[in-house]
Amino acid sequence: MMSSKIQTGITFLKSADGQCQADFFNARGRVSRFLLAGCSSLFILLIAMSALAAEDQVTGQADQPLKWRSVRKLIHTQVTHKSTVQDKIPVERFRLQNQGTPEEVEIRAGLPASMLHNDFEASVKVHSTAAGLHLGLVLILPHQPDPRTGKPLESIVVGDTLRSVNQWQTMNVKVTQKVVEAALRRIRADLNRPDIRTQEAIIAGLAIVVEASPGEAFFDIGEARFGPLIEPSKALMQLVSSPQTQPDPIEQVRSFIPLDVELGGLMLGDQPVILRLAPDHGEQIETIRQFRLNAVWVPDYRDTDRAKELFDAKIGVLATPPHPEFEPGDFSRLIQALPPLDQQCPNVSAWIQGTRVTPEEHAHLLAWSREVRSADRTFQRLQMADVTAAEGAVAREIDLVGIGRHVVGRDITFGALRNMLVRRQQSGGQLSCPWTWVQTEPSSAQQAWRQNLGFRPATIEPEQIQQGVYAALSAGYKGVGFWKTHALELENPADRETAIAIELACMEIELLEPFLARGRIDGYLALQTRGQEKNPRGRGAESRLNSALGGRTVGATVSGYEGPETHDAAVISGKGNTLILATAWDNVSQFVPGPMYEKEVSLVVASSETASAWQISTTGVYGLPREVTAGGLALKISDFDQCAALIISSNPTALLPGLEQKIHALAPVAAARLAELASLKYVRVLRTVEMLRAEHTVPPNVDALLSQSKQLLDRSEFELSTNDYHEAALRARDAMRYARQAQHVCWNDAIRNLTSPSATPHAASFSTLPDHWKLMHYLEQQQQRLSDNLLASGDFEALRSVSQNGWKVDVLPKSSYLTTTDIVQDSRAGRTLRMIAWKSADAAHTVQTDAMPLLVTTPEIPVSSGDVMLVTGRVRKGPATSLEARRPLVIFDSELGPESSVRADIDSEWSRFEIIRPVGQSSTFSVTLGLMGHASVEEVLIDDLSIRKLPALTASGAIQLTGSEKSLEASGDGQSPDNSARTSPRE
Repeated sequence: MMSSKIQTGITFLKSADGQCQADFFNARGRVSRFLLAGCSSLFILLIAMSALAAEDQVTGQADQPLKWRSVRKLIHTQVTHKSTVQDKIPVERFRLQNQGTPEEVEIRAGLPASMLHNDFEASVKVHSTAAGLHLGLVLILPHQPDPRTGKPLESIVVGDTLRSVNQWQTMNVKVTQKVVEAALRRIRADLNRPDIRTQEAIIAGLAIVVEASPGEAFFDIGEARFGPLIEPSKALMQLVSSPQTQPDPIEQVRSFIPLDVELGGLMLGDQPVILRLAPDHGEQIETIRQFRLNAVWVPDYRDTDRAKELFDAKIGVLATPPHPEFEPGDFSRLIQALPPLDQQCPNVSAWIQGTRVTPEEHAHLLAWSREVRSADRTFQRLQMADVTAAEGAVAREIDLVGIGRHVVGRDITFGALRNMLVRRQQSGGQLSCPWTWVQTEPSSAQQAWRQNLGFRPATIEPEQIQQGVYAALSAGYKGVGFWKTHALELENPADRETAIAIELACMEIELLEPFLARGRIDGYLALQTRGQEKNPRGRGAESRLNSALGGRTVGATVSGYEGPETHDAAVISGKGNTLILATAWDNVSQFVPGPMYEKEVSLVVASSETASAWQISTTGVYGLPREVTAGGLALKISDFDQCAALIISSNPTALLPGLEQKIHALAPVAAARLAELASLKYVRVLRTVEMLRAEHTVPPNVDALLSQSKQLLDRSEFELSTNDYHEAALRARDAMRYARQAQHVCWNDAIRNLTSPSATPHAASFSTLPDHWKLMHYLEQQQQRLSDNLLASGDFEALRSVSQNGWKVDVLPKSSYLTTTDIVQDSRAGRTLRMIAWKSADAAHTVQTDAMPLLVTTPEIPVSSGDVMLVTGRVRKGPATSLEARRPLVIFDSELGPESSVRADIDSEWSRFEIIRPVGQSSTFSVTLGLMGHASVEEVLIDDLSIRKLPALTASGAIQLTGSEKSLEASGDGQSPDNSARTSPRE
């Protein structure tokens, strides 16, 4: 046996006979708890040693160094390495630059092979700017083949952890029965093989493992000591280094389009992209190509024929991997591991492991992820998951974290959605490449409810799909998924509208992809409209200063829970050019799209003196007048309709030819699709208006707006026939805008006397307005049958506490808020219900979620299908409420749930609210009051809460009232409505 001292800094370690020892640095993949159960390529040749040497041998010559190298395939971290000399001692210096998502980095050095024995120990001198480095021994089990690769199993025996920084320290690792058994337990659990033993195990190297955190870190590795060495037999070394049954990962041929993260962007097939995906429902390949998607989610990993078909069409395949089997309730105990996924799923580009995954499901998600990464050891394909909260914790294991929320038909604006995407990306530790779903159809709960009661389905407007895409791009997200639960039939007018909206959105993304894929959000600019006062001089100067300093916010606030106060523009920098993505925001388009139009908007963009600006679209590019001001370029956008893209560049000769060529290829298709979409929308709006006439008087200017839309449609068709694609697209957009205005006039007439558009389920969409007026006339005609207040305790005069008489109080566990609920005496209103939530002292250390911290639910009231429930009450803010709490109270019912909640503006004076709910299949009905948890203190008072019932006329409960005749009709067949409904994995 012998002990060695080796100084680093020399390239190869040579044996006595002059042969170079090959390194073993082909290991890839993550180490979970410092375990690498792996398929590394290990080619180890022994250093000739004298078995009779008893004394320690200390060497530092150039023919015997350690060679340290990073061995992990990294996504978010760049590792650079150089050899240097410090105090006449050679050291290896490593620099870690993490782009925002923590991940483990492993640095290895090969050692002369030694048999595992209890006297072996090693030490390494380390100087680091970051704590948390771990030293370990690389252990090879030559008689234990890895079932996933056929190669010898590999593990790491863990030693010291670095606790101090900015000073030289010695880290040690020693072989003991305890540390070896700990390593065995981990590898046995990972592979579900209790028979794994350390028979004739070999020590093959040293490993330093560290978790790279966002930012930069350095560490130097100095001299290392190790030994004593016991030379393995030649037969044992041949067993370790002999060819294995499976090919080396590097040599194995890929049969999928690789999806990777590089330089803060996504790479699909070696091209920087914005990921454009949708769930697969068996559409023809040509249909998917028409959508212009670059990836498709195939939920069933066993559908290899479909995956092969998509791969052959050069479309990325995302699949849900198989589930390992865990002990019930214990995801740390594996019953059945996964088989190798490289052969089972050869055409998959990445894995999707769930949508709307809640914090309660994270333990399962992360355990599943670790098993998938272990089974996919060969290719280490990226993993994706869409989560509802705690995205920072999930991002430690999941490569691409999805964040989002359905807002169509809800009391949450698209601007608030954009702000939420920005806020959660920042709170999650600046996720490198977040992605989100865009809603293309009503939620499954809404679809099922309307179908059960026989109501016409709600329609997602094409502008709402586009607005969802703009929200994602404005937040800097690198992937957009178009959520749907059925195949889009292009012969069906409604599906065709949706399909064209997806195609046009993807065309815009394609055009802007060179700027978006690797671009960085530098800030946001508030757009000025005609008639608005200019910002004070000092405020503008402050914004420019923030811009110069790299501030996140430039002239517009994006951190609030509510939507932007005005239209704004995201400033996206990259490749020497700047993209200005201007978007129109309002408070109503999540229900019925508003005009989202301004004759002219202006903005000032910080730029160099030689920079110029161009406005680009899928049908044209044209320069904007240069007006240089103290803050940069003053720009004006004419006919600002929903969104506009500006490019700022000082080198137009390098930029414009490529842009013009791409636009020339897109323009004919884009103009034709816009004209067709405008025509489809016009026909649909016209039909709905005619149905409205049978129920209610249509506002007088609606016909004029639709007539103007038709004229613009005809003009668009004419321009298209003359190949003037840009003019045809402009006229088609104008036609859609006039149709949108007609919709909005009808909708404003319907909600004029409502607390909120969510107060009735039929006012949340233009297509359901005929049902809204039927319901309103039904209530008007049947008032005499309306019951008294069924909530006897709703005035709170008889209640001593909220826990009496069937009331329920739910407090969110592990919340950053403290809460209380009680009955208090009001000087003017008598006894009232008070709800308070305030941030706790340790709120900064608590996982932030969008869940409500406090809920109060009324007693349940028996109901039947076809009943109509009328809920009223009074609310006001309490004196302790923070100024930023605009809409702290949420009111929803058991019939439609939180997604149809009412969130009205309230102040310190009492205001009344009203909710109308037809009952579907429920047997009981209750109302829930919740606090949002969006301000430091939220206090709300509630009084005179009333729940009244209008019983159904017939067993079927179908309400068919025509407003013109004011008559009541009920379906006479006595059958209940169809109860079938599509289900989806995400609400």
